[in-house]
Amino acid sequence: MKCNQAVKLFFLLFLSINLFAGNDNHKEYFISPSGSDKNNGSIKAPFATIERARDAVRADKLKFPKTSYTVFLRGGTYQISKTIEFDQRDTYKNDEQLIIRSYKNEVVRISGGIKIPENRVRKIADSTISRRLITRVTDNILQIDYSGLIDDEGTIQPHGFGRPYTNTQMELFGMQNAYFLARWPNKGYTRIKNIIEKGSSISDGDTSEKLAVFEYEAERVGRWKNSEEPWIAGYFRYGFADDAVRIRKIDPEKKEITSDPTYYGFSAGEPFNAFYGFNILEDIDIPGEYFVDKKNKKIYFYPYDNEDFSDLTLSLINEPLIALENSAKVCFENIIFECTRGMGVYIEGGNDNRFTSCTFRNIGTVAVCIGKGVDENGVPASRKLGKFKEYLYVNQTWDRNCGTDHVIENCEIFNTGAGGIILGGGDRKTLTRGNNRVTNCSIHDFNRYEKTYRGGINVDGVGNVIDHNEIFNCPGTAIHLNGNEHLIEYNIIHDAVTDGHDMGAIYYGRNPSEQGNIVRYNYFHHNGNKDGVIMSVYHDDGACGMQVYGNVFYKPGNVAVMIGGGNDIVYRNNIFIETPLAFHIDNRLQNWGGEEFIKNNGVYNKRLSEVAIDKLPYSKKYPNLANYWNDNLGVPKRNIIENNLFVNIGQLQNGSLEWLKLGKNCFTKTDPGFESYAKMNFKLRNDSKVFSSLPDFENVPFEKMGRQK
Repeated sequence: MKCNQAVKLFFLLFLSINLFAGNDNHKEYFISPSGSDKNNGSIKAPFATIERARDAVRADKLKFPKTSYTVFLRGGTYQISKTIEFDQRDTYKNDEQLIIRSYKNEVVRISGGIKIPENRVRKIADSTISRRLITRVTDNILQIDYSGLIDDEGTIQPHGFGRPYTNTQMELFGMQNAYFLARWPNKGYTRIKNIIEKGSSISDGDTSEKLAVFEYEAERVGRWKNSEEPWIAGYFRYGFADDAVRIRKIDPEKKEITSDPTYYGFSAGEPFNAFYGFNILEDIDIPGEYFVDKKNKKIYFYPYDNEDFSDLTLSLINEPLIALENSAKVCFENIIFECTRGMGVYIEGGNDNRFTSCTFRNIGTVAVCIGKGVDENGVPASRKLGKFKEYLYVNQTWDRNCGTDHVIENCEIFNTGAGGIILGGGDRKTLTRGNNRVTNCSIHDFNRYEKTYRGGINVDGVGNVIDHNEIFNCPGTAIHLNGNEHLIEYNIIHDAVTDGHDMGAIYYGRNPSEQGNIVRYNYFHHNGNKDGVIMSVYHDDGACGMQVYGNVFYKPGNVAVMIGGGNDIVYRNNIFIETPLAFHIDNRLQNWGGEEFIKNNGVYNKRLSEVAIDKLPYSKKYPNLANYWNDNLGVPKRNIIENNLFVNIGQLQNGSLEWLKLGKNCFTKTDPGFESYAKMNFKLRNDSKVFSSLPDFENVPFEKMGRQK
């Protein structure tokens, strides 16, 4: 009898181990929304949380150090209220790794929000609210009673160019769609007619908080007079600088708005000097719009067509959903990250962490941040964004402790508030590479809240890779670049910079030491807007040392490329199609830009000295840069345009020929032999006349551009 009990005990022990053990070098655990953290983590007795599985793996690692682990998440929504954390204890070496993934492609959602019970959604009961709505849509608008669900709705903060990244207030999301605070005009902007008082300007250091007053044109704006907390957003002075501030007073008789001060002050007269109003109950008139009545704990919203009311969610968490700090070889696969007021994922230090085939949607700020940001005191900090861009602007060699060899691959990112991915890595002083990578991703509709220089990808540091992505549907920049030796290749960038003026789909500038970057084999098309001067590649304010080749520019903006006073920029083997002006080049450092950039107090002095351009490794890597201060200072030089194909363009370039070398190029007003001009397949046929006109021209690998299966 005792022998039989011993055999039975051994069998049960063996079974319990092998329920989650694949083999001697690999173990599996399971998690389910219906599980319990008191379970053993097997498929029949799964855990309830990722943290519990993480801790089980940590304990196992101490016993089995050369083991890989897979944590399977069963389908469902995992609602979290705090960051799921990984640290140096979650480090794997050699062939070992930790994979956290959905089980058999079941739909797994990690949400930082709270579901709205269906019985909280009903018709509007308060007639005083109904009377404020537009009559034709009153019956379409519903209310949500969120009392008791969320105590802190958060607040709308001033946001835009020159301001810190800010978390959103509580937002409303559906299954796929982000709802947006009711606004007018529903699309586009309405004109600023005249400035009465431009107000104090933050950029000038004016802290007097003097209110601004301007005159508007549209009668509709008068409806906002009695709204609880109306805001305006737009391009109040410069076309590259969006801003958003609160309205303090509206005078419908005078057609005047009094608002909080803006970053640059107000201006009028340019087509882009315009605004829209938002957070206005009276303007709910199309599906997707909503308004939060904080006093009465109600949300009024116009549901999207076929909305599933069982899947309405309010964002709650302000911190990242996931944080990987000094971890290595932790991989998340096939998981949806959604519904936050802040960022989705934060990665700092470590190496070889990976997010593959994941979806990031309905995020308050950015989907992924690799490397530190800045806290409210202006100090570098973990899990923050804050004045990240402003700090980097002043401290261009800032090592953000990004780690190395992290990969974001085959993911979709959309409906984010302030950009897609902040991709850092590498050391600018030593030119040590970060080798972090964003590949094969779809990144679109990523500026719901903040619009300029919150790119689909903001890259900094040294030696990071952006390849095979599709980046589209953004009012501003698609890729904002800082740093050296980055590789941007095989991407498709389209419908970018749809608002504003004086911006580029790919942008970098104001630091001649940011060299060695390569932009090759990308397809730019249908970028820009009717009111602004927009480029697909913008070498701004003395930017230098980029190689651009093998790209296709089709309707890339009213200027395909701008070279703003820089040196050593080379364009070879590119195809330009249907652009009014292919290249703008100027010598701004010899005139208006000289004082700000190259004079004794100019920003270049600090930026070139802090990387020691006359010493290794810069002096060897960029020999022309080593002599920057003595090399005909301020005059553009060694810029090359050769061996390119120009199809049906208006003008090649508008600068002095002394500022560039024009080699042999091919020009035609007709189809030069594309596979299909009408279908926008711009690979050249083998019989194309281009190959006889330019014997050194290499056919562009058009079929390799964009996402690959």
